[in-house]
Amino acid sequence: MNCDGGVDNSDVEPFVLAIIDPTAFVQTVSCNIKRADMNLDNQRNGADIRPFVYKLLQP
Repeated sequence: MNCDGGVDNSDVEPFVLAIIDPTAFVQTVSCNIKRADMNLDNQRNGADIRPFVYKLLQP
């Protein structure tokens, strides 16, 4: 979510911003907001949190 190519703690804030305030995300983060669609249902919402946390916890 922060365009560095990895998933780590630095992705949490941009991910949350993409979910709760997509306009602010687009204005402040240069990554594609579609990256927040972690469950691939073409939406960015609370259903993406679990897959994001799962990915975040992967070694």
